[in-house]
Amino acid sequence: MRLLRKQCGLVFIAFICSVACVAVVFLFVPVVRIDQQTCDQISAGMTVAQAEAVIGVEPGWYDGVYSITVAPSNNVNCHYWFGGRGEIRLEFDDYNRVLEARFIPADRSEQSVPKLLTERLTELFWHG
Repeated sequence: MRLLRKQCGLVFIAFICSVACVAVVFLFVPVVRIDQQTCDQISAGMTVAQAEAVIGVEPGWYDGVYSITVAPSNNVNCHYWFGGRGEIRLEFDDYNRVLEARFIPADRSEQSVPKLLTERLTELFWHG
């Protein structure tokens, strides 16, 4: 009986460790890659839909980021994707075709753990 209880305890500890490892990996895998490599896949002349398909999500704030410091844009017809590493900025012409795609590294970004968790859970259960 004592051996069975000890084995159950070890199985329970192994289960908890496994769940903790999965949770840590889950938090560090980004929903979207907002970086130079992704930006390089976007070329002039692409439509909004084509550019969004390359990035994988619609414009917005990702990776729990709620504040970021980057260089300002002079173009009013831009779409932005913000993440912990920086911003992908797409400038469009009057026909909604990409004129320029730029990755701008963040001088500084601030992240929110609750926002990050909400984003990850939303992606997992509604889009995953």
